[in-house]
Amino acid sequence: MRLYNSATRRKERFRQIGDPVRLYACGPTVYAPAHLGHAKSYVAVDVLRRWLEYRGHAVRHAQNFTDIADETAQMAVRDAIAEAELTARYESEFLTQMNALGNLKPHALPRASEVAERIGALAARLLAEGRAYKSEGGIWLSVEEEEHGALLGTEIGAALCEPPSAVDSGPKRGPFDFMLWGPQQLGGRSWSPDGIPPGRPGWHLECTLMASHDPGLPLDIHFGGADLAYPHHESELLLADALGLGEYCRIWMHNGLIEDADGKLSKSRGERLTLATIFDECPPAALRFYLLQYHYHDFTPFSETALKQACVEGEQLGWTAAEVLTSGSEEDSRGDTQLVKGEQVTAELLARFEASMDDNLDTPQAISILRELDTLARERVDSGNEIEAVAALYRVFQRALGVFQWPA
Repeated sequence: MRLYNSATRRKERFRQIGDPVRLYACGPTVYAPAHLGHAKSYVAVDVLRRWLEYRGHAVRHAQNFTDIADETAQMAVRDAIAEAELTARYESEFLTQMNALGNLKPHALPRASEVAERIGALAARLLAEGRAYKSEGGIWLSVEEEEHGALLGTEIGAALCEPPSAVDSGPKRGPFDFMLWGPQQLGGRSWSPDGIPPGRPGWHLECTLMASHDPGLPLDIHFGGADLAYPHHESELLLADALGLGEYCRIWMHNGLIEDADGKLSKSRGERLTLATIFDECPPAALRFYLLQYHYHDFTPFSETALKQACVEGEQLGWTAAEVLTSGSEEDSRGDTQLVKGEQVTAELLARFEASMDDNLDTPQAISILRELDTLARERVDSGNEIEAVAALYRVFQRALGVFQWPA
C-alpha cells in the first residue's frame, strides 16, 4: 500500500511502526451543524481505516472534538446556553450524521475540555523554560521563522498574505508565535492551573496533547483537511519538538477541500451546506457514493445536479447489490476472498480493485470497477447463473468502501 505523505510530497509505501496502527484525525470544532466539508474529510479517513483493516492491520483510530474555542463560547452566548450544553448537542448530531454516512465510529473521541488542565500545566512549563511568554492575558509560544517548514517544505513567508515584516503581530512578539493559553471568555468555561492566569487552552496544543495520549506517539498517520496543514499541523510539530515528545508522526495525509464552481462552499464566504439540508434531498448513502467518485486528496467540485445524478446512480447500483446480497450466502472476510478468487472474472475485478486502493486510496477507479461489477451482477441475475462469487465481491466493497450499508 502506498499513501501520499504531505511532509515528503510523494507516495510512500506504508510501514506501520507498531501494533496497532496509530491513526489520529483532527475532528470538528463543535459550535455549528456539520457541513459538506466534514462529510468529505470523515468519509475519507473512514475509507483509510477500512482499507488498513482490509489489508490485515489492527487500527487504533482516535478523532477529537474541539469543544473549547472562541466560536464555542460565542455561540453559547448567542444561544443563551452553557458552552458544554452547546458542544454536546453538536457532538451528538455529528456522530448521528457520520453513522448515517456509513462511517465506523472512532475508537477514541477525546475532547479538548478533558485535557484543559494538562494543557495549562504544559503552557506553564514552557513559560518557565523561557520558550513561551505572557501577553495580554495569554501565553504564547515564541517561534522563529526558520523553525517552520517541516510540513510546508518552503519558507513560511510564502504561506502568509504579506511578508513577515509587514504583518501586525498584535499581542504577539512575532508573526509566527501562537497562543498556548488564552484569557477567560464570556460564555465559555475556564480553568485555573498553577502558575498561569485563569483561562482557556489554545487550539494547537489541544491536538498535540490529545494525539500523544491516544493513540499515542509516534503516530503512524495524522489525517486532516488541507486547510489544517498551516498553521495547525505545522504548529503541532513545533509543540512536539518544544515539549520533547520525540518523533511525532510518520505520514501526514490531507484531504482536498470541496466547494462549488463559484466558491460558495468556502469558509471565507461563510456559506456552508449543512448535512441536514443535504440529507433532506439526498440519502446519506448517495452522498457517500458521490464523494467516493473523487479522490480524497483532490479538490472536489460540488453541484446539486451532480449530487442528484449520484443519488440516481447510487440507488440503481444499490438495488442490484441488495438483490445479489439477499440471494447469496453470508461469509466472513476470508471466505469471501476465497470465493471471489475462485472465479476468473471476479478474481480479476478484485485484483484491480485492490491495486487501485493500494495506490493512495484511488476510490474513483474503485467506483469504476464497482460499475463493472453491477453489469456482471445483472447478467448473472438475469441468466440465473451462479452468483456466490459476485455476492462475495459485493461484501468486499461493503467492508472496504462502506457502500451499500442499509439500516438494520
